[in-house]
Amino acid sequence: MDVRPDALRRWVTALAVVVVLLALPGMAVYAATVGEIDTIPWTAPTRPETGPTPSPRPDTESGDMVEPAIVDDISAPPTATAAALPVTPVTLPTTSRQAAPQASNLIVNGSFEEGFVEGIGIGWGRFATASVQAGWQADTWSAVVFDGEHAQLLVLKDATEPDRYVGIFQSVTVAPDTDYTLTLRGLIRSDEGSIDASNYGYRLQYGIDYAGGGDWQSPDIQWVELPWDEQPRTAPSPGGYRQDTYATTIRSQGPRLTLFIRAWKKWIGAAEGNYDLDSVSLVLASAAPVTATPSPQPVVTSAPDASGTAPTPAPQMPQTGGAIPIVGNSALVAASVALVVLLVAGVLWNLSRRRA
Repeated sequence: MDVRPDALRRWVTALAVVVVLLALPGMAVYAATVGEIDTIPWTAPTRPETGPTPSPRPDTESGDMVEPAIVDDISAPPTATAAALPVTPVTLPTTSRQAAPQASNLIVNGSFEEGFVEGIGIGWGRFATASVQAGWQADTWSAVVFDGEHAQLLVLKDATEPDRYVGIFQSVTVAPDTDYTLTLRGLIRSDEGSIDASNYGYRLQYGIDYAGGGDWQSPDIQWVELPWDEQPRTAPSPGGYRQDTYATTIRSQGPRLTLFIRAWKKWIGAAEGNYDLDSVSLVLASAAPVTATPSPQPVVTSAPDASGTAPTPAPQMPQTGGAIPIVGNSALVAASVALVVLLVAGVLWNLSRRRA
């Protein structure tokens, strides 16, 4: 069958028009779909709330029950990584906490648990005034002991003169020009039972000889009165005796200092005063600070290429919600429109030639 060139040209033109008309709806739908992808947020999947719980398993060495580890394999979205890229480890310093050294008590037998000699705690000396019955005893009454099983008891009674004293002292080696924390614990008990009844008749004081001397009557000692009020001597309240605590900071001057502690009975009279001391300490005022030590922690970085320029890192998937970027949407739509325009222009040009 002979086919005329004009007829063939008409068939080709008609076929091109049909293809263009069929392609237009498809490209429009595709372009609209691609545009909608930009607005779809991506959210990381989460582990279901319900599910089997792993059972503890026995440790093969110790026999103890060990909780199995749970691995979250879907806890984070995927990230774009470059394949087969050389990496360089980088060490960054991190901070780790170190335990501060235990403060050392310079006072020997400060808790009075190391024994007594003639009623005085080992490591301590004693002093007292005349015209009063003064005494030192190891007190084991649990109601007056702050810690352990013993406290140092000082006793004053039957005073025939005012301002009677009994006390203990200890000399220690220190670092010159250094701050120390002095802590005293104990209580005051009297026959009168209260500061109102005795008119502040029973008090406790401490003094420091910064030269390390042993004379409690030295004029260089400045005595400090503890703010402890007396309680009934043999009848504690239903809640027990109140254990008083006093702490202060002192600064050494030389290589030694002496701590004096004295009980004071102010008034003449037969009434008895008991003074219990326990947990006496002298330690450095400042604890060791937390220090930062380097701890190796590898960090992966991209190595430079042959030209010496580091490659641009690939974009990463958003960690939480967000739009997934699609590169080239606008260019794709523009190319589709241009193709349609060219096809239509070709058809029109072909028709114009045929009519001519």
